Amino acid sequence: MMLRNTFAEIDLNAIKNNISIVRKTAAKSKILFAVKADGYGHGMVEVATFTEKNRMVDYFGVASIEEGVELRENGITLPILILGLTLPVEKNIDYILKYNLASSAADDAFIDLLNKTAFKNKKKCVIHIKTDTGMGRVGCTPDDALKIAEFASNCSNIELEGIFSHMPVSDDISNSFNDHQISVYKSMLRRLESKNINIPVKHLANSAAILNYPETHFDMVRPGIICYGYRPDYKSFNNTGIIPSMSLKSQIIFTKFVKKGTKLSYGLTYEVPDNSYISTIPIGYGDGYSRSFSNIGKVIIGDEIFPVVGRVCMDQLLINTGSKEFAPGTEITLFDKKHFTVDDAANAIQTISYEITCGISQRVPRLYLNA
Repeated sequence: MMLRNTFAEIDLNAIKNNISIVRKTAAKSKILFAVKADGYGHGMVEVATFTEKNRMVDYFGVASIEEGVELRENGITLPILILGLTLPVEKNIDYILKYNLASSAADDAFIDLLNKTAFKNKKKCVIHIKTDTGMGRVGCTPDDALKIAEFASNCSNIELEGIFSHMPVSDDISNSFNDHQISVYKSMLRRLESKNINIPVKHLANSAAILNYPETHFDMVRPGIICYGYRPDYKSFNNTGIIPSMSLKSQIIFTKFVKKGTKLSYGLTYEVPDNSYISTIPIGYGDGYSRSFSNIGKVIIGDEIFPVVGRVCMDQLLINTGSKEFAPGTEITLFDKKHFTVDDAANAIQTISYEITCGISQRVPRLYLNA
């Protein structure tokens, strides 16, 4: 139901195009498609269903048990890896086993509980060891990874399928830390091999690393933001063929003519520089269109761009269309694939594309094209 006609338009064919670029770039690797955070705001279930149906990826990545359960309850059958760590609570393990989710692991205690619970349920639990090679967030050290891998290999109800790490600056090819981190990860793999520990799925590459560091592709890659059509870093990847998949649209609900010098919206932060038409749009920070776009954002009407003026309110914002009068019902676009993209919007308020798309709230309907 779109009675406001405020909605996010998701082009599934754009996502298909973007994943095909990943497939060509990392042709020898499996693809784990990150669909966490409701598919980066694009709709986790809809995007996962589309990509699984079209056999585009090999694995899905989620942040939590809840996300994995939601995918399974909506018919997803491909392997699902919980990328985040899980508290060692038996109830959590029960859900992991019931819904056949692969779990990240970074310590013996968690693996031991997984193993014992799986044994009681006459099941096997798939794990991927999460190791910290420089991100500094979660994961065991490379030294501990060797010990944990040995322990897991001796657990009868554990399938040690993968080992992975994460790169914090792979979008910056000038940063020598990337080479250091890759070296640490490769060294760890060599030490595992020397102990005859075979882990079939080794993965390190996120979106930026897929494009910048072919040596990180290993057995599987983990694209996220580039599958949705945005750049990991605003300054890079201009000519990859990646197509943005989300457009945010609404319509004018009210237009008035105001005189030069009139001040507008909360705080009266904007003063109209000339006699102008001011239109009201029914979208605001309650919809996830950030208040930071106040006096900074842009909208598209046809092929013309007009500024967002005054402070963005919870449910509405204002635009200045100058001498042009637009009637209520006129469609406006807040970001699109061409004129003012998600990447452009993120750059305008000094954030990242991830935050823009993830921030679009659930009260904004998603309309899927080319499904």
